[in-house]
Amino acid sequence: MKIKNLLLTSAVVAASAAANASPIYIDLGAGKDFNGDGDGQTGVFQQLGYTGTLATSIYALDVTDPSNPQLAGTVVDTNIQSVMDAYGFGAIAGTANPVGGTNGTPLKFQYPAFPAQNGFNALNPLCNPEGFSCSDDTERYGDDWILSYEYVLEGTVSVTDISFTSGYFNVFYHDSTGVSFEQVAKISVTGSQLLPANLNIMGEVTFDFDGDGIDNDASAFAKNFMHDATTGTSFYDIWTTGGDSAISFLIDTNVNPPIPNPASLVVTTDGAGGIYGIRQSTLDGSAEFNVPEPSSIALLGLGLLGLGATARRKA
Repeated sequence: MKIKNLLLTSAVVAASAAANASPIYIDLGAGKDFNGDGDGQTGVFQQLGYTGTLATSIYALDVTDPSNPQLAGTVVDTNIQSVMDAYGFGAIAGTANPVGGTNGTPLKFQYPAFPAQNGFNALNPLCNPEGFSCSDDTERYGDDWILSYEYVLEGTVSVTDISFTSGYFNVFYHDSTGVSFEQVAKISVTGSQLLPANLNIMGEVTFDFDGDGIDNDASAFAKNFMHDATTGTSFYDIWTTGGDSAISFLIDTNVNPPIPNPASLVVTTDGAGGIYGIRQSTLDGSAEFNVPEPSSIALLGLGLLGLGATARRKA
C-alpha cells in the first residue's frame, strides 16, 4: 500500500507539471557574452521555435497486394542519417519526393541539412506573459550560436490512429566557430497526442544521456545551461532532485496529415526482408518545457526517496 501511495503521489505531481509552458532562460556562462551586455544569459522565453525541420517518417508496409499497400503497424520517425539508411533511405536519396514543394519540402528526398533542417531557430516569446521584463536579449542566437537536435521516435500506426511511445531527442549547443559542440539535454519520449491536423510529442528531460542510470554524462556547461526563470534553478539541479519526471516536454509538430495514405509513400527495403513506406516533409512548430513548483519538486523527490527506502527494506 505504501508503494502504491508513493506512486500515486509521483503521478499526480508529474501530471500537474504538464499543464503549461514554464518561463526559462539559457546561461552560456563565462566567455560567451556574445552581445557585450556583461553576461551570457538570454532573456526569459517559453518556447524553442523551429521552421523547416526535415522529418523522415518510415512506416512498415504490408504489400501482399502491391497495388494496394497497407500500413503494417509500426512507424519510426527520425532525422538521423544512419537510422534512415537502416530502412533503405539511401536507395531513394536524390529521387523525386511526391510531396516535394509542399510547405517548403525539398523536391527530392535528402538528408537533413545543418542547421536549417535540424535546428531550433527562435527563442519565443522574449516578451513573456509571466511578469518578467520584456527583453530581446538572445545573446545573438542564430548568429553566434544555435541549438540543434537529432531524434528517433518509435510507435504504432493504423488507418485511424498513430501513437509514439518511445524514442529521444538529443539537444546540442554549437557556436559559430565550430569549436564548441556538445550535448546539453536529452528528452526521453513518453507518449504522443493525435489531433485532427497535428501531432504532439511528450517527453521528459534527463541528463543521463547514455541511459546507463549513472549521472556522469553532462558537462559543467550542460549542467548550467537551461534554467527555470521563476526560481533561477538549473534544469540539471531540478533533475537531480526530482528525477526524469521532474521536467516535462511537449513538441508541437504541426504535421498534416498525421496519418498518411499508404499509396502516397515511397517503398524501400532494409535488405533483410522488411518493406517500408517513406514520407519526408518539413515541419514548423515549437517545443516547450514545464517545470513544477518548488514544493512539487520536493514532494516528488521525497516520493522517489520513499520508493527507494521501501525497496531496500523489502530486499
